Amino acid sequence: MVDPLPGIDLAQMQQLTRDLLASGADINAINTIRRRIDGVKGGGLARAAGATPVVTLILSDVIGNPLAAIASGPTVANPDRAQAAWDVVQHAGLKTVSPAITTALTAPLPPDHTHYATPLIIGDIQQALAAAAQVAQQAGYTPIILSDTLNGEAREVGRTLGHIAAYHARHGQRICLLAGGETTVTIRGNGLGGRNQELALGAALSIQGIPNLLCAAYASDGGDGPSDAAGAVIDGNTIARAKDTGHDAHDALARNDSYYFFDAIADLLKPGATGTNVNDLFVALL
Repeated sequence: MVDPLPGIDLAQMQQLTRDLLASGADINAINTIRRRIDGVKGGGLARAAGATPVVTLILSDVIGNPLAAIASGPTVANPDRAQAAWDVVQHAGLKTVSPAITTALTAPLPPDHTHYATPLIIGDIQQALAAAAQVAQQAGYTPIILSDTLNGEAREVGRTLGHIAAYHARHGQRICLLAGGETTVTIRGNGLGGRNQELALGAALSIQGIPNLLCAAYASDGGDGPSDAAGAVIDGNTIARAKDTGHDAHDALARNDSYYFFDAIADLLKPGATGTNVNDLFVALL
C-alpha cells in the first residue's frame, strides 16, 4: 500500500528508491525515507485509525524483525530523529531530490498514535530457515544454519559463503548449509542482475573446481530486483561452463551483469511470485 504525501507522486517515490538502491543504501536507510514521504508508513495507518484498536499480522522481510522497518511500520511509531531521513539522502550523495520530497524529509515528525496497535509477527527468515532445515534433514542431510542476519555487499558475502561451502565439501560431509538475510549491491556497471544473482556469482568464484557441491541463492518472494529471476544455482563447474559460452565471471561482476552470465548457462531461478517475502536464502548441498 502506497499513499504519497501531498505534492509527491508515485513516480518520484520510485525514482528516489532507485537512486538509493544504486548508491548501495540498505533496507534500513530506505525505510527511514519511506516513513517520511508516505502517509501510511511510519505509524500513518495507526493515526488514520484513531482510537480504534488495530492488530497487525506481519510477514517480516527485514533482518532482526525491527517492527518500524517491516513495511516501513504502518502501525508502529517512527523511531527516527527528525533529521534522519535527510541524513540518508546526504550520505547517499543524491543531488536531484524534488522540492516536495525535500520538504517532507526535513519537516517535524508527525504525532505518534500507535498505542492502540498490537503487532504480531507470523512469518520471518528464521521460520523459513527452520523449515528448510527440516526438509534437508528429511532428505538425509545434516542441516547447519550459518546465519539469519546476512548483510553487506552481495558479491563479498557470496565469496565468504562459497569458501565455507568449499571447506565442508573438501571434508566429504553430507550436510546442507543454510543462511538467510538480505545483501546489497553497489551498482558500478550497466548490466542486469540482482543481489542474489550477484551473491551466487561471487560464491561461484569461491567453489570453482570443487566436485559434489551445489548451491543456490534466491529471493523468497520470487523476484531479485529488476529482472524476472529470483536468483541462481551454481556448482563447481559454473565458472568453466560460462567461460565456454564467452562469459567471464570477473567481467560480469565489474559490469553488474550477473543475469546474462547465468542466463547463458541456463542457471537462473525463475519460480515467479511466491506471494510472500521473508528475505533471501542461500543453500549449499554437499
